[in-house]
Amino acid sequence: MLHAAGVLKRSRDSGGLMSFGTPGDGDRITVYANSGHAFMTIAGLRFDTSGRGEDGPRWRREPHDGNGYDARHPARFQPPPVSRRPRCTPVSPRSKRSRTSGCRRPESLR
Repeated sequence: MLHAAGVLKRSRDSGGLMSFGTPGDGDRITVYANSGHAFMTIAGLRFDTSGRGEDGPRWRREPHDGNGYDARHPARFQPPPVSRRPRCTPVSPRSKRSRTSGCRRPESLR
């Protein structure tokens, strides 16, 4: 999945994922790897080949504690800092405004 998303230049086995990206848990994506197995979580869901009652790669709701695994994350997929202020450009009364906010509409919506 990481290779298909363009995060990896080539596929890696679980041992190769132990040195992938940046150490530690990511805000949205975390890869857990050891020499024999790897799985990842994206937005709180686990993508894994092992789980209760089913075999093969699939999304799983039940959590995995990650003990015995190196946690890594792709640095490029970290979300940008959240701004507490809305990004709004003040507009003159004659310009095209959003009906709800009074902010200038993006070019794509004009």
